[in-house]
Amino acid sequence: MSSLPFSLQMIKYLLFLFNILFVVTGLVLLSIGAAIKAAYYGYHVFLDDAYFSAPNLLIAVGLIILLVSFLGCCGAVKENHCMIVSYIALLILIFILELSGGIAGYVCRDKVEEVLKEKLTESMINYGDPKDPVTKLWNTIQSKFECCGAESYKDWLKPPVAKTTNATNVPVSCCPLPSGYGPFYCNATSDPSMYLHGCTEKFGEFVRDKAVVIGSTGITIALIQLVGILMACRLASSMRRAVNELTPM
Repeated sequence: MSSLPFSLQMIKYLLFLFNILFVVTGLVLLSIGAAIKAAYYGYHVFLDDAYFSAPNLLIAVGLIILLVSFLGCCGAVKENHCMIVSYIALLILIFILELSGGIAGYVCRDKVEEVLKEKLTESMINYGDPKDPVTKLWNTIQSKFECCGAESYKDWLKPPVAKTTNATNVPVSCCPLPSGYGPFYCNATSDPSMYLHGCTEKFGEFVRDKAVVIGSTGITIALIQLVGILMACRLASSMRRAVNELTPM
């Protein structure tokens, strides 16, 4: 029979149930971190390491949560004060990591335009070889996000980038693919269907949206976790008090 009063028994079982929910949040962090890392991976040439650090942190925290939740469940069921205290310490550590991941996501969001403008502009000089990864990535981004150049199509017509194009022609990925067969060129002066928006803007929206997901997920789950920390602290304090009351003077 447990030595805790009924109200504290309720806290113990609520903590156990909270840990089951905690397992779910760990799986959510794992899934979101992995999904965003996969989404970013194809564009790693144009992104800083910081954009991969944030989803990596979510994945790591998700794995830690799964392990810590097991400790919390065992401590609650066995009413083990030492395990509960260890659980609280680990929860606080995870709370800090989640906040860090969330803040990192929002910091990355605010720096998207600056980072992409620099990376895209620097890489344009290497465009030209169909087998070069930079060429393939530029064509993919311009076709998928319907954009052209770093800030506009004019970037392709300025030296030293202009050496990779012919007169007023820009990469064919700056225009929608036409139906039918035959030679195809995308001309900056005569093609009305050419994409007018720069990739810093259009591709930046994609990167920024993913960074916001990281930030909001990390901070939201961290705030939810505060409930678990408070419940665990209450249970640990009650267990210590109950043990002291049962210990003979």
